[in-house]
Formats: sequence, C-alpha cells, structure tokens
Amino acid sequence: MPRTSRTSVFINSDREQVFNHVKEFTKMAEWRGDQVKIEKVTPGILGIGSRFKVEAVDGKPAAEIEVTDYEFPLRFAYKAIAGKSSHEHIFDFHLKESGKQYEETVTSRGPLLSTLMPRQGLAAPASKKALETLKARMEQPVSTETIKSP
Repeated sequence: MPRTSRTSVFINSDREQVFNHVKEFTKMAEWRGDQVKIEKVTPGILGIGSRFKVEAVDGKPAAEIEVTDYEFPLRFAYKAIAGKSSHEHIFDFHLKESGKQYEETVTSRGPLLSTLMPRQGLAAPASKKALETLKARMEQPVSTETIKSP
C-alpha cells in the first residue's frame, strides 16, 4: 500500500527562481541532505522523460530518477526507483494570499529507498527539513558588491 506525506513551507523568493533551483538534480543533494551523486543519462534539455542515475556516496545501491511532470513554474515531479521500491516526488509552487507556498508530496511504494531516504520511515520530517534548507538557501541575500580592478 502506498504511503503519502505532504510537507509545505512559505519561501520569500521568486517562484521561478525556486522552481529553477528545485529542478537542478545535480544540486538537489545540497538542500535535501542526501549523500548521493546524481548524473543525467538522457540527452537534451530537462523535461518529462528526462532520466538520471543516482549513486550513493556510501556505496548503497543506485537508483534511477525520471521526470514525470514539468510545468514551469507551477509543478515539477519525478519518480525515483531502486529495485522494488519507488518514490514519487511532486513539488507544487502556489501563490497564496499569505505568500508563496511550496509543497512537496512524497508517495512511497515498496520498501523505502535507503539510497534516497536514509531516514527510513521519516518521509515527512525528512521532507520538512529539506524544504526548510531550501527556504534558507533561497532567502539568502544576494551580494551586489562590485569587484574593483586594481
């Protein structure tokens, strides 16, 4: 039976900027906290059907990721598969009266993926921590300092 968790956070940042950051699989480990290396295996620009190979730094089994939804800047989704396990991650980017809300829905089937979810059984807390890290990164002030030449 699938297990689903939903986590959301308000981020004071441009929706398009957050979407562009979330879709960068090569940077995902930085804000998700996973110890993995992610490499694109399909040619061309990122879109539905794009696939990635995930290798855990600690040598755990690899997983494959496939982009399943790509609607800039509203929704981004992918499915991660390792053996008989799968996770579907859906990121929704909402504009609400109270601000900009970013929601991640994770649906897991089969044993939890130890490669992508090292904190087994903790999908919601892991997603919450990841979104809080994303929030901190996206709300950092951008330096506009000019470098002067000698």
